[in-house]
Amino acid sequence: MKKLSKGFTLVELIVVIAIIGVLAAILVPALLGYIKDSKLTSANSSAKTIYTAASNYAQKCVVEGCKINSMVLQGTITPTDSMPAWRADGVVTNQMILQAINCSMGADAKGSYCAVMIGTNGFPKGAVWAKSQNDPYIGAYPNEADDTFTGNSKFMDALDHAVAVGSSSGS
Repeated sequence: MKKLSKGFTLVELIVVIAIIGVLAAILVPALLGYIKDSKLTSANSSAKTIYTAASNYAQKCVVEGCKINSMVLQGTITPTDSMPAWRADGVVTNQMILQAINCSMGADAKGSYCAVMIGTNGFPKGAVWAKSQNDPYIGAYPNEADDTFTGNSKFMDALDHAVAVGSSSGS
């Protein structure tokens, strides 16, 4: 009589498991790199949104005859639908600029942290964004951040990078 064998031998199963283990060891670090890159790209995109919102508000100030002084402002994002009201004396405060930025950010950005450097011409020179002050992924614009600015003590370094070399926006 011939014996019918159904299924796999133990050796075959061990070989398949070993192959899967080798493939996982190769793929997991590569996937982690993609995740890091996508988080950094998202942070840079949020920084660009903040920069654009501050720039749009600065343009509205020019139209209204208000002047924004040179400053660095920092704050937590709290999305709102209302633009800041114009002051009778024509002074633009940090809170007014932050409120204008908050109008452009979606509900997903609630609680995130941003900083904007306003140049002497009243327009933004650069912006940075992170999910929190201690977030390892810090986005910057117009000079986009790379992974050299990850870490909780690098937030203002990223803002300096955003306005450095090649920035033609503001002075």
